[in-house]
Amino acid sequence: MIANEIKEKVKKENPGKKIFYGKISYQLYTGVYKEEEFLFREPLLVDAEMMQSVAAKNPLEAQNNLLHSLILFPVAGDIIGRLRPYPNAVTRFVDERINPFYGGNPKTEIQEL
Repeated sequence: MIANEIKEKVKKENPGKKIFYGKISYQLYTGVYKEEEFLFREPLLVDAEMMQSVAAKNPLEAQNNLLHSLILFPVAGDIIGRLRPYPNAVTRFVDERINPFYGGNPKTEIQEL
């Protein structure tokens, strides 16, 4: 768990921004579980636009880049570096935790008249 002092420091360094705690737990092929904890800022529309521009060429890189751009603590490159060999972990976090900021999991309908 990230210490409260660090959380407060990150909040103070990012005035006016909503800050969130994130955790990604994943299992290695050996059965060992690993965790990555981090603090991240609320994603903006521009973050989604940047992700979409890269996603057409490389969806995994787009999701890594999105998460990298949001992480405020600890060093984003270190987190992404450890997660890169486990793309499903990042994909799941982005799908379940980041996409709802953009209206994720919408329900839509059409009907022919």
